[in-house]
Order: sequence, then C-alpha cells, then structure tokens
Amino acid sequence: MEAIARNAPPPESMERLAFAVQEQIEGSICAIAMSPDGKSFLDGKPSAVLIAPNLSEDLQRHMLPVLSKVLVKTSEGTGPLENDTDVMANVLEAAKQAGVTFCSADVVVAFSGAGELAGLVMVFFQDTLPADPDNVTRVLQSASRLVSLTRDHWHMHERLVFDARHDALTGLPNRNVAEDRLEQALARAQRRRQMFAIFVIDLDGFKAVNDNFGHHAGDELLRLAAARLRGRIRHSDTLSRIGGDEFLAIIEDCASDSAAQSVGESLVASLQESFNVDGKPVSISGSVGIAMYPIDGKHAAELKRNADQAMYRAKASGRGRICFWSAEPVAAKKANLASSTLG
Repeated sequence: MEAIARNAPPPESMERLAFAVQEQIEGSICAIAMSPDGKSFLDGKPSAVLIAPNLSEDLQRHMLPVLSKVLVKTSEGTGPLENDTDVMANVLEAAKQAGVTFCSADVVVAFSGAGELAGLVMVFFQDTLPADPDNVTRVLQSASRLVSLTRDHWHMHERLVFDARHDALTGLPNRNVAEDRLEQALARAQRRRQMFAIFVIDLDGFKAVNDNFGHHAGDELLRLAAARLRGRIRHSDTLSRIGGDEFLAIIEDCASDSAAQSVGESLVASLQESFNVDGKPVSISGSVGIAMYPIDGKHAAELKRNADQAMYRAKASGRGRICFWSAEPVAAKKANLASSTLG
C-alpha cells in the first residue's frame, strides 16, 4: 500500500506484492501479469507486463506471449476472457517448453473498478502441493484487489499529471510545458552550437467565429486547427497552445531562415482549407511570427517576446503572412525578404 500511496510505478508495487504473496503462501512462486500499459511491446505489438521476481528471465520470455495474447485480446475487446483453467494450462505448457515443470498452479483474475481486466495473479508450486488450498484462494483474492487498486490509482495519477501539463481543450502541451521545453531546447542548442526557431501562430478571423457562431463553435475550431498544425511538425518538436487562439511551436534542428520559412509556410497552408464546424464551412487563416536562436534572442523570454512581436507585425500586414523578427536594419532586411503572403 505504501508504494501505491507514493505513486510508485505499477511494476515496483507489483514486485512488492509478489514477494508478500510468497511470504503468505509457503512454497509458492508468485507472478503478476498486468494488462498492456501502452509502453510495453512484444514483436512490435502491445504486450502484457509480467512481474515475476523469482522466475528466470528465460521462463518469463516463454510465458509472456501466452499472457499477452489473453490480456491484449481482452483489453482491446477483440475476444472474451479465457477461463482460468485454460489460461493456466497454456501458461504451464509454455513453462514446460522452457524446461520447467510445476506440480500445481493457481490464478485469480483482477478487474478494475470500472470492470475492465486489470491483470492476473498467479502462484506456482514446483516441489510440493499447497498445504492449505483455502489460504491460497484467500491470499490470491486479496492480491487481486490490490492489483485492481494499483491499476486504478496509477491511471488516475497519470491522468492528473497529463491534465496538469496539457491544454484541456486541444490536448496540446500547455504554456508551462512549452516554457520548460524551450529552456531544454536552448540548453541543447548552446551545447551543440546549433540554431533553432520558435514560431508564434495566431488564428486570423477566430473572433468572428466566436461572435457569429458561439463559443462552442470556437472551441471546436480550436481543436480542429490544433490538429492540423500538429500534423505539420515532427513528433520530436513541440506545438503548444499558450492562450486563446495563440499557439507556440518550437522547431529544433532548424539551421537556416529558409528552413524556418518552409515550416512557417506549411503551418499557414494547413489552415487554408475551410473547416467543418457543426456542419458549417468556416474559413480562417494564420499569422506567424518567427524568432531564430541565437540571432533573434539568446534567452527564452527574449525569443518568445520577439516571435510574438513578429507575429503582430505579420497580422498587421494582412492575413496568412509570415514575418521574422528583427531589431537591427540588416535583420529588418531579412524580415522583409522572408515575409510572404500565401495564395
């Protein structure tokens, strides 16, 4: 319970639970298989998570495909849960293929509070049969409730962490995450002596959508626009919503103005096709301001401020425009050349 309360990752909590089960059931070896966590894969496919501190790695490799087949199929809703006898028969056969035989085994299924499959709690007996079968049943049932509690608590913890770091409307990273990632990008660029770019994108015509169709339509438009913008940058880059209809993109490994220009044009182009909002076609565009590190700023606040000013200059000069920031006449020339109106 202590591991659960301090938000320890489920494998750590389950390892402690496995040891506790073994202490309460003499002569047992406990293994706990949890439903796919979205981070574990086997042959490129989602995998169960197997925690078995007293089973060899070779034996676990033989068992995992069998357990994954059961847990993945059930969690994805592509098939019913096999009965306990069939599950254990398949697991014991896998163990036999690894050269290990058990004289007895038992399993209890754990379900989440929502009734979803959380995992399996298994005990194996290699040398002697359990002295008290009723105790085995009691311990396994208690352990299954802890598996369920662990799963539900961890999912709630992950949800809270996600919500604290992401915009509730679009699902994009929020301002706090953007600021943190900008600092990380700065540190990497300084260390590697590389350039990178930040983009501030503001939606042209968004206020009119809110005024004419209501805030519900405005919210839906923001979700759709965010998805289009996100689709134009690499997974390793960052797009965040920093407030209202304003977005910030951090594009690393952007080594020249022309590379940044291409990204800006792609972002603007993504908004050109009309959006279907509540069955109505809605057209907007985007104004983009760009600041390059280190030419346009060497600190996070300076880069963000300069990209913001460039965006307002782009907005003032017409819809769907791109502007680089500049503080010196030479840089201003660069900005004039880089500004563009997209058809």
